[in-house]
Amino acid sequence: MVQIVALQPVVFALILGALITCVAACILFRRHSANRQRSSEPLFLIRNGFVIDSSDIGTRLLQLGGVQGAKGWADVREVLANLIPDLPVTLPSETRTFASTRVDALALRIVPNRRGHRISLTGLDKDNGQRLLLELSQSKLAFLMRVTDAVSMPIWKTDQDGTVNWCNKHFQSLVERSGDEQPFDVPSGKNTIQSSRRYRLFSNASQADEWYEVHSRELDSGNIFFAQEISALMRAEDAQRNFVQTLAKTFAYLPTGIAIFDRKSQLVLFNPALLDLTELSAEFLSNRPTITTFFDQLRELRIMPEPKRYVDWRQNLERLISDAQKDRFRETWTLPGGLTYRITGRPHPDGAVAFLLEDISAEVSLTRKFRAELEMTQAVMDADADGLIVFDNAGRTVFSNLSYRQLWNLDPDGGLEALTVLDVVKALRKKCDPTPFWSDLRDFTASFDSRAEWDCELTGRRFGRLIATVTPLSAGATVVRFRQDARRVLIAGPNDNSLEQA
Repeated sequence: MVQIVALQPVVFALILGALITCVAACILFRRHSANRQRSSEPLFLIRNGFVIDSSDIGTRLLQLGGVQGAKGWADVREVLANLIPDLPVTLPSETRTFASTRVDALALRIVPNRRGHRISLTGLDKDNGQRLLLELSQSKLAFLMRVTDAVSMPIWKTDQDGTVNWCNKHFQSLVERSGDEQPFDVPSGKNTIQSSRRYRLFSNASQADEWYEVHSRELDSGNIFFAQEISALMRAEDAQRNFVQTLAKTFAYLPTGIAIFDRKSQLVLFNPALLDLTELSAEFLSNRPTITTFFDQLRELRIMPEPKRYVDWRQNLERLISDAQKDRFRETWTLPGGLTYRITGRPHPDGAVAFLLEDISAEVSLTRKFRAELEMTQAVMDADADGLIVFDNAGRTVFSNLSYRQLWNLDPDGGLEALTVLDVVKALRKKCDPTPFWSDLRDFTASFDSRAEWDCELTGRRFGRLIATVTPLSAGATVVRFRQDARRVLIAGPNDNSLEQA
């Protein structure tokens, strides 16, 4: 009994010590838990200015800030700028702590080390973490609202019933200008076709029509719409359409056939003259044939010369198209029926090419007739026994016959350039006895006063005695006739008032 009583203080002391130890351990554990909840939370490890590693909460912060792709200190600074506005532009070289101005007890700690910079948040407990996420979400929402208001187009969202439940300021401005809460009659509801439509609105402010192209996208809770103003585009399209119509009306009265092919070598424009000249059907041309098909059909209708070999003709057709694109294609087609066509290729911008088809049958016929008449005149003049040479009003030789060339052994057409009266006088004076005739002839061809016909006698060892008759022609031209016949009356020359009887 005594032993038991003696042991009670010892046992009590042991039990009391154990109880104190448990209480102290609980207090320390709770303090350690609290400190652990408010300890530093690692976010990023940055090396050479780029994030090489991040914790889960650091990754969430960047995702919430909308950062994609490679991430660096500038991205981290931009995400946390609203919460911690004093963050430096460049990472510090020593440990620094920056307190938040929006969330109490929250701070960003930057610790440099040998591998870079370690960035963490301090004071991040449960409540501060929720406030941090809320602040970042609100910051991102405010940024997105500024972006939608900065976009220069109306944007709005509707629910399943078509009611507008969100819009940007440009849509509000459009509603005020048009006087209608829903200016566009757009479809709504599920399974809405994601397409674009054009709408015309009347603006009370500008008293003019405004054109918009509305694009729609389907969402889980409704639809979102984007309207882009295309008034300038519509005016440009109207101007282009009117210009094309004007060109088409102008082309309709041209006698020249026109065929314009785009850069894909398809026919985009033709005029009625092309139908008349080629006998191609309007149905064939309206089907927008290619250049190859177009010329194939011309060959079938014998509007172009028949090639000897089809393979060679196809190669020439490729060369034809290439030359037309370089602005150096021009051909004359002589057809069996007596028609003659001239076809010309002209390049257009953006790889297009135009072909012009002209009926030059009358021109060719007139040219041939004129050439035949010239040849006939030349033959008649060559048959004349007298030597003839004609000078124009500038003193250039324009014609001489065979008798003249044989008499003087001089061909005015033998050189690259036409001889002048000075050249002729210089050459013929050497073959005659001295006479003032050549000086008088030179002055006569250069005179614009009233002129009359006159004669002169020329003598020489080679030809004996010649009579040179100088006759003025229209437009200041002059003809000189050399005749080996002295039995005639000489008419006084321009510098001789007397008459001489042969």
